[in-house]
Amino acid sequence: MPCPICSRPAAPRTQNVAAPFCSPRCKQIDLGNWLSNRYCVPGPEGANPEGLDDGYVNVDHEEGA
Repeated sequence: MPCPICSRPAAPRTQNVAAPFCSPRCKQIDLGNWLSNRYCVPGPEGANPEGLDDGYVNVDHEEGA
């Protein structure tokens, strides 16, 4: 199976701790791509990202409280 980053052959997981990548370097490159938003998982069609619940609760704090 080719490495998804560099296309070199990647050994199976039983022989390669970085599988499905060919090396730890390619594994780190892939992680960096996810963390820098170069990759994304599409949401449902027509979804409004601004309307999604972010899980945070907004609390208004009064001064002096």
